[in-house]
Amino acid sequence: MNNIEILIKSAGLLSEKLKEYTLIVDDKGQEHGMLFFFKINGRQYKIMLPTPHHMVWKDERPTYQQLLKNKEAMLLK
Repeated sequence: MNNIEILIKSAGLLSEKLKEYTLIVDDKGQEHGMLFFFKINGRQYKIMLPTPHHMVWKDERPTYQQLLKNKEAMLLK
């Protein structure tokens, strides 16, 4: 995650709000978290925030910095 933080910082996006995200819901309607998408230098990145930690950002989008500081955030490949 440190490499991602360096990339985001060099792009000047730390204080910007994330624009693309989706709620992860199973076929029974149970929420399992949120998936955030962003591109830097032409490469797509995905960060997942599991339940219940995503509830904080359900009504308001986080900044890149807020998402990266969350200890439960996972970078997906």
